Amino acid sequence: MVITNFPQTISLLNMMLDLLKTLLNTYPERHAFVVGLCETLAIFPPRQKMSYNYHINFDPEYHYYMAGRFAGIPGLLFLALIVKRCFWG
Repeated sequence: MVITNFPQTISLLNMMLDLLKTLLNTYPERHAFVVGLCETLAIFPPRQKMSYNYHINFDPEYHYYMAGRFAGIPGLLFLALIVKRCFWG
């Protein structure tokens, strides 16, 4: 394969690296991701509902919250596979 527009390829790679540097780099982004992940991985209902006066508003970081929930699905399947292997060979 011959790359004809080499400088454009390098600039595209630099743009992708810059995007990765800004991924989950602030506390609200990480918190929204972890809350979404934990809500998916927790198979038991919560003991108490989340307060309406929660100290972080997830609206601006809702996409990170949903990404966390989406990332929890393979984690939950992995946990189910481990349980299956341990108890049913």
